[in-house]
Amino acid sequence: MAVPKEVSFLAFLLVLEILLLHVDAKACSEENAENRICTNCCAGRKGCNYYSADGTFICEGESDPNNPKACPKNCDPNIAYSLCLYEK
Repeated sequence: MAVPKEVSFLAFLLVLEILLLHVDAKACSEENAENRICTNCCAGRKGCNYYSADGTFICEGESDPNNPKACPKNCDPNIAYSLCLYEK
């Protein structure tokens, strides 16, 4: 079964955009390593991925902004930045 060229091209663009967003976020965190975000995996927003300064995936957020979890208020020192693919 052949995949139409339009579908392949759109899939390619989507993957490219995701990769560029990740590289962009990683470069930003390396430039501003002292400006880390203050959150933890429990309090992190559902749908967002959290990364260390070197780009290592730490966790996915667990808290729904419409129904927040009761989480500790401490900052995870390993979390440097987040990437939320659904945000505009």
